Amino acid sequence: MSTQCHCQGPLCSVGIGTGNPKSKRLKNFELYFEILKAYSTKAKNYVNGYCTKYEPWQLIAWSVLWTLLIVWAYRFIFQLETLWSRFKKKLFRLVRKMPFLGNKIQKELDKITEDLGKHLQYLKVDKDYVKALPAQDLSTTAVLERLKEYSSMDGIWQEGKASGAVYREEKLMELLVQAYGNFAWSNPLHPDIFPGLSKLEAEIVRMACSLFNGGPDSCGCVTSGGTESILMACKAYRDLALEKGIKTPEIVVPVSAHAAFDKAASYFGMKMVRVPPNKMMEVNVWAMRRAISKNTAMLVCSAPQFPHGVTDPIPEVAKVMRELAHPGSQNEILK
Repeated sequence: MSTQCHCQGPLCSVGIGTGNPKSKRLKNFELYFEILKAYSTKAKNYVNGYCTKYEPWQLIAWSVLWTLLIVWAYRFIFQLETLWSRFKKKLFRLVRKMPFLGNKIQKELDKITEDLGKHLQYLKVDKDYVKALPAQDLSTTAVLERLKEYSSMDGIWQEGKASGAVYREEKLMELLVQAYGNFAWSNPLHPDIFPGLSKLEAEIVRMACSLFNGGPDSCGCVTSGGTESILMACKAYRDLALEKGIKTPEIVVPVSAHAAFDKAASYFGMKMVRVPPNKMMEVNVWAMRRAISKNTAMLVCSAPQFPHGVTDPIPEVAKVMRELAHPGSQNEILK
C-alpha cells in the first residue's frame, strides 16, 4: 500500500511506502518455490508410477528390509573401535590361518611361551598343584604349614629391590598386620553394624580430598587397589559425560599410562585416544591438546608413570584444560 501527496507544488507526487518488507522478500522467492514444487510433483509422480507394478506387501517388505540394512550398516561403521582398526584385526586373523605365515607366527608364540617357562620364578614350582577340594578337612596346623610352604616359594623382595611390587619397613608391616587383623571380619556394606569402619573410610577420603584441594563438595570411596581406583574414576567421568549428552566418551591417555585405563574403556564403553610421549618420555602436551575433542570425558597423566618412572607435566596439562574451559568451548566436560 502507498499514499501520494496531492499538493500542487513542484515537489508533488512523492510516494510514501507502507508495505511489509518481509512479504516483499517472500515474493522474491516465489519463483523458486514454484520450481521446487514442480520438481517435487514430478518426482512424486515418477515414484508412484514406478511402484504401481508392485503389490502392497512387496512395498512393505522392501521398506522393512532396507530399514534393517541401513541400521545394520550404521552400527557396523560407527562403533567405538574404528573401521580401520577392525579391518586390521580381521586381516591379521586371516593371515594367521594361512599355512606358511600361520605356522611361523605359532612357532614364535611357542618360543615366547618357552622363554617364560625358563625365566619366570612362579613357573618353576616343582610341587603338584591342588586341583580339587580335599576329601577331609585339614587341621589348623596343616593349613598353616601349607601356607608357610607357599610363602617359602616367594622371591627375594625383603631387601627393597622389587620395583613396583611391595615396600618393606619392619615397624610398618607389624602395624599393618595388626590393623588388618582388627578389621578382618568387618563389612563396610553394613555401616549400621560397623560405624567405626564407615568413620575410618570417611576420614581417609577427606584426607585425600584435602591433599588434592577437593573442596567441601568433593567425595570419594576407599578401593581395593590401584586398578579399582582407576576403574572408579573412569566410571565417574563416563557417567558425567553421558549426563552432558556425550554418547561416546573418550579418554585422552598417554601411551605410557597404566593398563587399567584400557580395561576401564572396555568395561564402560569408552574410547581410548592415545597420545605419544616426548623425548623425555613425558606425555606430549601439544599432542594431548590436539587430541581433545567434543567427546573428551577425561585427560590422564601419571605421577609417575609405570614403564619409566617419569612424572608427566601435570601443570602444563592443567593449563591446557583451563585455556579450553571457556563458555564457548565445544567440550561439555571442560566447561
